[in-house]
Order: sequence, then C-alpha cells, then structure tokens
Amino acid sequence: CAEGNTYRGGIRLTENINEIRFMEKAKNIINKYFDKKSTIGLRKSRNTSYLNCSSTDLEVFFKNTFGQYCYEKNAPTFFLRLDEDLQRAFYNGVYDGDGSKTKKSKVIRITSKNLIILLRQILINLEIPNSLKIHNSYTGKDGIVRRESYSLRELKESSKCFFENIGGNISMLQRIDEITLEKYNEFVYDIS
Repeated sequence: CAEGNTYRGGIRLTENINEIRFMEKAKNIINKYFDKKSTIGLRKSRNTSYLNCSSTDLEVFFKNTFGQYCYEKNAPTFFLRLDEDLQRAFYNGVYDGDGSKTKKSKVIRITSKNLIILLRQILINLEIPNSLKIHNSYTGKDGIVRRESYSLRELKESSKCFFENIGGNISMLQRIDEITLEKYNEFVYDIS
C-alpha cells in the first residue's frame, strides 16, 4: 500500500523519494493484473516519488473497493479469508503507508473505523496480540479540526489475551483484571 488518491480519470500513488522500489512494485502489479500502463516520476522539491495511471476503470475500481477519502478507507471483507501470508502482506502494506514503530511495538493510526476493524481482525486471525485505542476528534492549536482516529498496536507478548477457535472463527479473548461494582443513584421510568 502506498499513499494514494483517485483523480478524474485515474489514480496516483505517492511515497517518499527513497521508496521508489514501492512505486516499481505497484507499476508491475498494475501492468500485470490490470493491463494498464503507468508512469513514475520524482518531485525532488517535495522529496516524493509518484506513480500515475490514467484509467477511469481503475479510478472507479479503487473508489468502490478502497474508498475515496482517508476516513472512508476500506478493503473487501474477503481479505479476512485470504491465506495468512496474503493477510500479513496486506497488513504490512497498510503499515508501510500509515504505520510507525516504537521500541516496543508497531502502530497504525488512521481515521477509518471500517479499515481499523478489518486490520484488527487480520491480527486476530494471525494470532498477534494487539490493542485498539480511539482518539477523539479535537481542534488543534492551528485551528484545524482533527477527525476521530484509531490506533492499532501490535503487542510483542501479552499475558492478558489468548486465542481460541470458537465456532470455526479465531477469537482473541482478554483476561479481566478486576471487576468493580459501582453504586449509582439512577431512576428508571416506565413510559409505556
């Protein structure tokens, strides 16, 4: 996966200028599987490489399959039934575009709820411990409103979760550390 967008009549992928190898891979995939020609270019002033493919068919396919805007990013649910190596490859592709690495873990932070749910299920399918965090929308110091976003973190090991096959589906179960009983003064009204 590369950063990309559709435009009227085609698609454009963008990466760092040092990651031209991703553009070459994408060009080969587009040629092999879609029988479309594409061009690769460099914008040294912006330190980026890009790939353009002028094809309305590909534009429509990408919009319908993967969404048009960052908060609409998606992928077909059949990706969850792909072989494990293909699921891992898709996850790694998204990580290459939207991920970061800390000393302890790999993190993907995106604004698409649908895609983060699919990525989390892929990690569960691969039996990789993970955690999901929701970041509320906010207005930055620059006055720009930031959308709600989601962080999916791969955990090296976790004593708080384990995986079970339940009804033919791999599920991640988490240990409950503590249950507390809260006392609330609530009223229940029957309005029927």
